[in-house]
Amino acid sequence: MFSTKEMDPYSVKYFEKCGTCPRCGAEMLRYKRIIKSLGTKVGGACPMCKYTENTSDVKKRAETEEGFTLAARKNKAIGYMNKYSIYATAKVFNNNFSNFEVSTVEQRKIYDTAKRFASEMVKNNVHVLLSGGTGRGKTHIATAIMYQLQDKTDYGKKVIFLNFPALISDIKKGMSQDDVRKSVDSSFDEMKNADLVIVDDLGAERETEFTTAIVDDIMQYCEDKSMIVTTNLNGPELISKYKERFISRLGKNGKSISFKNIADHRG
Repeated sequence: MFSTKEMDPYSVKYFEKCGTCPRCGAEMLRYKRIIKSLGTKVGGACPMCKYTENTSDVKKRAETEEGFTLAARKNKAIGYMNKYSIYATAKVFNNNFSNFEVSTVEQRKIYDTAKRFASEMVKNNVHVLLSGGTGRGKTHIATAIMYQLQDKTDYGKKVIFLNFPALISDIKKGMSQDDVRKSVDSSFDEMKNADLVIVDDLGAERETEFTTAIVDDIMQYCEDKSMIVTTNLNGPELISKYKERFISRLGKNGKSISFKNIADHRG
């Protein structure tokens, strides 16, 4: 089967190179397909000296390859988010569940509920509204849900983060700056391919027909995908500002967490 040093057409079709032989240094080969009964690929064999990897070698190789694959997926997911997101500061991406303060009953309730929502997002499209005053931890929980989702899917999700005031500012800048306009356009175009869109600090902008139209566009893009919205506004205020259609779309597969009983950690 491995009778020649050069891979013949048969070998190319069914086998792949898998590193060098520890005995003689020649290129080892292994069967390309995953063996269902094993849940992995078989070990490699050397066509020159007939060395064959043992079970321990196969396990070690599988763990190494999986580690490399996960690292590659993580880098790709983070690169995607950085490319298409619009934010005021990159510090928001330092937030996760491990550094969310849980010192009160209300904080524990928010922590547990947010983790549950992240688990639901793995299989279903979920819309999450995080509402409450400034400095309560809404953005922290939004990014924590995102990281939990990525962790549970081995960084298999495409995420776009939009700080709404920064987005409006960039849209206005784009009217006179081509590079900014192209960046905003690419973010909007890519929303249709994203798995999760986070809209942060909605409602902090001055209300105009222009901003309302932007919100409507985002909601159309995100109606059938997972979405997290953070806002200082309560339900009636959201309806007054963005109308019933906004609430209707957000309420589709909707969940909510109120931060009204959380103290302003910014003092």
